[in-house]
Amino acid sequence: EFESTRDAIPYIGRHEPAMRWLHGEGRLIMTHECYCPVDTRVVYIVRDPRSVVVSQFFWLRRRGLIGDDFDAFLRKWLRGKALPWGRWDAHVNFWLSSVPAMRGRLHLVRYEQLRTDSLSTLNALLAFLEVRASNETVVNALGNNTIERMHDKEKRAPRLQHARQFFVRSGLVAGWKETLSAHQEGLILESFGETLHRLGYLAE
Repeated sequence: EFESTRDAIPYIGRHEPAMRWLHGEGRLIMTHECYCPVDTRVVYIVRDPRSVVVSQFFWLRRRGLIGDDFDAFLRKWLRGKALPWGRWDAHVNFWLSSVPAMRGRLHLVRYEQLRTDSLSTLNALLAFLEVRASNETVVNALGNNTIERMHDKEKRAPRLQHARQFFVRSGLVAGWKETLSAHQEGLILESFGETLHRLGYLAE
């Protein structure tokens, strides 16, 4: 459930009582911040910015924090002014160049791989964290976190719902193709093309 996940993987600043269930009594701590003062293992989850901007627009609009003008939001988002964490490419490049990354202790997970090749992506993540789990356990975990099951969980966690809309939307890979115009996509490629190449989202 959403509540139990939040307790098991708390946000940084609320992590003192977090469960110590990883190897060496390690904890899982979540953050959106660009801050890593220690050499620790990092799991960095990244998503194609063309999908990110669409997802964040609908999320903020659901909460009544922005209006319906996507073009205005996109321009602000490209400058890193739409959310507290700055530009998408600056965030990515911080973590890809961080001390853990330079020492081989950063594990990159692309959202798209998690959706299209869930089993092997999750198994690789567990291996990085030195977590032993049976194939049955992993398969059950994946089955318990489909989009449909996530929606069921949200119905049991009404604080996550805004205007009767789900926090978890469609979860599509490349769903941005149904939303972005060619011009809007071009603006994103112009701003973040180098980082998109670095992550393999664009062919050389």
